[in-house]
Order: sequence, then structure tokens, then C-alpha cells
Amino acid sequence: MTNSCELTFADIEILSGLAGVKDEDAEEAPDSPLAEWYARVRKRPLREFNAADICTTISQTLYLKYTVLVALDWLRQDLLTGPLYKGQLLHAMGNIREDFWCVHDAERAEFEALLHAVSRDCRDFDQIYIRALLNTLERSKH
Repeated sequence: MTNSCELTFADIEILSGLAGVKDEDAEEAPDSPLAEWYARVRKRPLREFNAADICTTISQTLYLKYTVLVALDWLRQDLLTGPLYKGQLLHAMGNIREDFWCVHDAERAEFEALLHAVSRDCRDFDQIYIRALLNTLERSKH
């Protein structure tokens, strides 16, 4: 399997059976800031996404099977990364539905470890929020 970081959204569309859907619409001007952003990053490898791109990707729950791995890479480098505020990516990850974590054990375990690191090393970060996320991840193990 190709390294997720090398994939583009266009590649993921093909892998997901969505090939051609976006290309047909590419001639039309994007009608929203989100559509403009998607058109701009669609053919960029995930490894080239900046913090804002990966936060948007996770917040919009786009292709989580692939993009969560990139987000975890970002969090390993900086637990409180975020383009607008400290912890923005962590908050975005916290909004991922429990059913995703139920079927992605390795990613869940890594996110859980990172949350424990935030709890231990970033005492000024919202500890109640971290505990709530850890509880969600714990429930997704069953």
C-alpha cells in the first residue's frame, strides 16, 4: 500500500470509488471558501499540507482513513499544533466520531498516547477536555 502521506485527495477519490466526480466539477468556479480550498489542495500530496490544511481536513472529516495518519504525524511533532490557536488540531481530532476509532485500533492507541502526553506535559491545556476524549477512546475499544 502507498504511504498515506504521498497520496493526494485526487488519489484518494480514485481509491474510494469517487474517480471522475470532482474532475467533472473542476470547470465550475468553487462557490464557497471550503470548495476553493479543496480545489487548491486536491492534487497536493498530504505530506505537503500545512497546519491549516490538515486542521481543515480533519474538521471536515475528509478521508479520515488516510488523513488521521497525517494528523497524528503533526501531533507527534507538536502536541498543541494549530494555525489559529494552540490545540486546534487536537480539538479537530476530538470531533472524530467514536465509530471511526472503533475500527482503527492503531490510530486510536496512538491518539490515546498523545492525549496522555498532553495531559502530562501541557498542564495549562484543558484537562477536562482531555479526560473526555480519553473516555471516548476507551468506549471505542468495546
